[in-house]
Amino acid sequence: MLSKELPGILECWYHPPRNQHKGRRPVGACQNLQKFTIKCMADLLEYEIEHIAPLFTSPPDKLSQAHLTSFNFKDFIKKVSAGAPVLWDVLEHLVFSAKQQAHNTHKRPAMVILHLILQAQYTRSHRWGRVTKLWAIYLKACGLSAHAFDALHRLGIVMSHKWAANVYGSLSSRAMEEVREDIQRLPWVISHDNVNIPMRVFSQRLHNKSHLNW
Repeated sequence: MLSKELPGILECWYHPPRNQHKGRRPVGACQNLQKFTIKCMADLLEYEIEHIAPLFTSPPDKLSQAHLTSFNFKDFIKKVSAGAPVLWDVLEHLVFSAKQQAHNTHKRPAMVILHLILQAQYTRSHRWGRVTKLWAIYLKACGLSAHAFDALHRLGIVMSHKWAANVYGSLSSRAMEEVREDIQRLPWVISHDNVNIPMRVFSQRLHNKSHLNW
């Protein structure tokens, strides 16, 4: 089993040579090897995606401004690719062909591969939505509409609009509370005429309308 000739034997079984280069190529063990390969790869990829799952966890108590702003995509990509090398290599071959690698010297599919993995993680468990939560909060801050949120949520890229609205509101309230505390303990100067705080709500009601605080 440790022989250096084993890869050549498997290749011969997978693509048997023609007899004197005439007629159809023998079928050999092509179908059986494919089934065996699929099973082996499925087991290996299952192990790797479970192995890197803790990287995608995000406890509710860590949804703070400091935690969100400290996230680094480059460092995270290094951790994911190191923790699941086979999965990363397979996806890289799927999204970036050898021809592209030869011609595209600047374009790299790392972010695409990462988001394919994070979609798979989020589909397997909502507890593994660390990056999904980051995108939800960011796009909520950018003013993404609720319908667009629902579309991206179905794709497993962001959390639901309701979740994003609740967390964004909590972060906003926490930031405003910090401002109030700073005003109490620090000297401050403010121009009243320029303090305009728009308060917008997603679903307006008679008792819950968007308004502008002066």
